Amino acid sequence: EVFQSLKNSFLANGFDESRSYSLTREDLNLENFDLPFYSAEQNGFPYQTVKIDNPLPDSHVLRNHLLGNLLSVTQYQLAHQLEQVKLFETGKIYYQSGNSGSDPQQIFSEPKHIAAVAVGRYWEHNFQKSLDTSIDFYWLKGVLESIFNHLKLPVPLVEKAVHPWFHPGRTAKFSGLDWIFGEIHP
Repeated sequence: EVFQSLKNSFLANGFDESRSYSLTREDLNLENFDLPFYSAEQNGFPYQTVKIDNPLPDSHVLRNHLLGNLLSVTQYQLAHQLEQVKLFETGKIYYQSGNSGSDPQQIFSEPKHIAAVAVGRYWEHNFQKSLDTSIDFYWLKGVLESIFNHLKLPVPLVEKAVHPWFHPGRTAKFSGLDWIFGEIHP
């Protein structure tokens, strides 16, 4: 399976796998981020939150993306003085795609996604010297290129991209793919 190969590739690049529940706090869903709402016109489908009728006390919606939980875990790790955090998660996201009659398969969608977060410093050693530097766009691009190599796929061209989650001018995507990466908007 493709997702298992992607998992193995992230693990081989020093990332740790994060696991979070599909039920989440409402403040971790897209419409509650301080970012422009991700509308149907921008994405081809609406991210309408799926609310649970009989929820747990602090979790009453299904997640509509993976980034909220990853950022929450990253924030927790950094608060405990970790110098480097590299996490990824694979899993389903959930959204309501509109009222299409009584068939629940047409009303709700559950696509599988993958997301990753890396922050901190990295150390690179070679025979001449050791390099201690911050994780940046180029480091992440190198990781993603190594994942393509691990999957035995040609590395696509990198193009500039604009995305409301990421810092303007520090966002890119791979040509022909929906893989967007960059620095989180402050």
